[in-house]
Amino acid sequence: MTTATALQLNYKLAARCPCNTGKLVWYSGGFNGAAFVCISHSHCPDCTELSCKAKRLCWLGYQDNLGIVNHAREPPTNGALSPRRLREPPISDIAAVCCVSRRWRQKAGPGAAAIRALTGGLWPGPHTYNIVEAALENLARLGEHAAPHAWAIAVRLEDANFYVREVAVEALGRLGEHAAPHAGAIVARLEHANAGVRWAAVEALGRLGEHAAPHAGAIAARMEHANAGVRRAAVEAFGRLGEHAAPHAGAIAARLEDGDGHVRWAAVEALGRLGEHAAPHAGAIAALLEDGDGQVRRAAVEAFGRLQEHAGPYAGAIIARIEDTDEHVREAAMQAVERLGEHAAPWLEHPNACVRYAALQALARLGENAAPYVGTIAARLEDGDEVVRWLAEEAVGRMREHAAPLLDHANERVRRAAVEAVGRLRELAAPHAVAIAALLEDDNRY
Repeated sequence: MTTATALQLNYKLAARCPCNTGKLVWYSGGFNGAAFVCISHSHCPDCTELSCKAKRLCWLGYQDNLGIVNHAREPPTNGALSPRRLREPPISDIAAVCCVSRRWRQKAGPGAAAIRALTGGLWPGPHTYNIVEAALENLARLGEHAAPHAWAIAVRLEDANFYVREVAVEALGRLGEHAAPHAGAIVARLEHANAGVRWAAVEALGRLGEHAAPHAGAIAARMEHANAGVRRAAVEAFGRLGEHAAPHAGAIAARLEDGDGHVRWAAVEALGRLGEHAAPHAGAIAALLEDGDGQVRRAAVEAFGRLQEHAGPYAGAIIARIEDTDEHVREAAMQAVERLGEHAAPWLEHPNACVRYAALQALARLGENAAPYVGTIAARLEDGDEVVRWLAEEAVGRMREHAAPLLDHANERVRRAAVEAVGRLRELAAPHAVAIAALLEDDNRY
């Protein structure tokens, strides 16, 4: 039996306890897949004992006796740890000690020994389920070659240990179409209490592709779940299904207004992957360009990078993100603007050199199709920023015959870029031979 399972059993015991006043909190999550429980205001001996164990774990964690945290302030010794408190980093760090990840299963030393003692000695040994895990991991690596064992793998979806369940989901996902009979069971794991199992289900559904499509309704229903982690998993699952999620684009878009930032991020990501099917929701995506969460803003910018043909009306809002306080958002905005094409032309004279550069890059990608903007681009050859000038020269050079009118331009940089562009025409440059020959008398010889 694992530590997590032991705590789950104690949790169920306490939940049935008539002495418990309802102030019982179950925490599952955190890095490494934590399992932590704290009971308060209960006079039941069993509940009191478990509560003391939890508080003792807190104390050891704060004193750094477990080798993972070091916090100056003392932990709470009375009262309940509210859900809000349990989400705070110090508590989640300590809660992570109770996990059964591979890191801690094999760990030795006083910290691990203390946890084993405080959790009733119910700590997994090397002879318990490691063999099952190893077998599942190897079957996962075999991919479709493990198809004959699909049902045996599926049985492990109900294993007592969450890591076994997680690897079982992963192994099924790698079976491709052979896992289709178990797609419903994988979908059900989207609302598993453990984040690792949920994530494995998301990835598995993505690999199943069209074979998971018949269960799209079940996935959509979980986007309304009370647990934000489940909603996020459901949205991410749709993001992995690609075109098969198109009929549910509206339901995904509704999650753009979710109160949880992670869910909003997942919704933007999923819509971005839907391509044209997300076009009707471009306005809702644009609203998230001003979201308070930098991760969400970045996802919104990247979504418009994929919705190029529909990004025009929101070009200004996208370009504004180049001056975002978050460097990752700025980087994403630069890349998105470079895909705006002709919609970027109005920003060639923006006061920010980064914006001018991105706008130029967008037009440069058009090649000869940027001909209507050749004059505007040529003006950037006199830009105060050296990098912008260099890029403008490159852009003019790609315009070939459309650069011919610039052969007698007053600016030497423009003339040089134009002659190089026309020169790429080779024998097709014959009609411009006279203009090119006139440059033999040009004052600029360097």
